[in-house]
Amino acid sequence: MIIATAVSSWAGSQLGAERIVKEQRLAELEWQQELLAAQTLSEKSEVYEKRPNNEIYTDQMFAELESSLDEPWVMPYIVWQLQYRPYMNSATVIKLIEVVEKYHTTSPQLGEFCIAIVAAGASDLTTAEGITTSQTLKNKKENFINKVIRGGKTAAVRGQAAFALSAMVAQLGDSPEVNKRRFDLLRKAIIDAADSKVGEVTLADLAKEEIYRMTKLSKGAVAPNLVGSDTKGMPLKLSDIKGRVTVLVFWRSWENYQEVSRVMKKLAATYAGQPVEIIGVSGDFLSSVRELEKMGEVTGRTFADPYGKLFQIYRVTDTPMTFVIDREGKIQYNGVLSSFVDLTVSALLAPEQE
Repeated sequence: MIIATAVSSWAGSQLGAERIVKEQRLAELEWQQELLAAQTLSEKSEVYEKRPNNEIYTDQMFAELESSLDEPWVMPYIVWQLQYRPYMNSATVIKLIEVVEKYHTTSPQLGEFCIAIVAAGASDLTTAEGITTSQTLKNKKENFINKVIRGGKTAAVRGQAAFALSAMVAQLGDSPEVNKRRFDLLRKAIIDAADSKVGEVTLADLAKEEIYRMTKLSKGAVAPNLVGSDTKGMPLKLSDIKGRVTVLVFWRSWENYQEVSRVMKKLAATYAGQPVEIIGVSGDFLSSVRELEKMGEVTGRTFADPYGKLFQIYRVTDTPMTFVIDREGKIQYNGVLSSFVDLTVSALLAPEQE
């Protein structure tokens, strides 16, 4: 079922599982402190490459739990595995769902498990066989979560499952029909489980975040305004960009920035002389962004946002993240910096080019 690379000296014990959780947390905290202490771009990039490998800890956890999967104490650690290794293969996620269905349907962590499986099993999308397996997993997840919504032992568990299904539905897009279904599920989640905790956050707060994303950041929504100064000290206000398509890119120099820079330069060259504005929001300090500008690695005007105020408005956690905003100031694309950005910009310009 599960191949483990390490075996704990407390194999099959809650003590051993808790030790692994603490070791992972400590390694992550030490890495974060080292990243904050890094001063130069090269130092930050070097530290970023040393981020703790969570596969080591989740492999240890697999070995720790394998002989005890029917015991009640393992459930929080199964959830932990899914949270810290979302790219495990579909077959393993399916097996975990089957284990929970068999042994843990009355667990108070059942709703958290539903939430954790939403993003799990994304490693099989590179082959035709993998895509088929992924669809099987998607069906398995939805069937399981629906069962929990209908038959969970407590209102909190049922509400958490409703929140999980809303996140699954989000994968279908952000059409009015999809958003209505999500609103209904989030309403149930808040009614049934508002005060329940998922990690350190209440479900009510998580639901509010999802509603914010649906109403403020989905396709067709008016793009939230960003106000500040660019790297040259000139006032920069997103809402002042009138009659132009805006490509808004959130980035950090230590997160795959060479590829980000390449794509942004290509976009600038492709749409040179056309009503397209490229705006960057960097998580770097101003001095670091200016250093990159001197090297010719920054395209367009850029906000420096080292404390994440502007990132938070757009709810950006991982970079690069891109929003394409039409000439009326409405979001028409949000997602990774990929060929879809180019396609969206081209489509928005097409009526003017006819």
